[in-house]
Amino acid sequence: VYKDLQFSAAMGPPGGGRNNVDPRFIALFNVFNLTPPSEAVLTHIYSSIVTSYLRDRFDDNVVQVGPKLTAATLRLYNS
Repeated sequence: VYKDLQFSAAMGPPGGGRNNVDPRFIALFNVFNLTPPSEAVLTHIYSSIVTSYLRDRFDDNVVQVGPKLTAATLRLYNS
């Protein structure tokens, strides 16, 4: 017997070998559609995380590298 079970799943749009999902099946679940964040939003989020991490552990010279590190990481990810 299963109690207090939560199930999470993700799926992409149809295409590339993925089929359409029957609407009667989807109606059994809570469905959330999230659009991909923009480059500016990603930069803001990750810059905040990296800067706060560096601020707690290093001096100001290293903290100033945080935004540059974020920009370089996102450029690498997008290439």
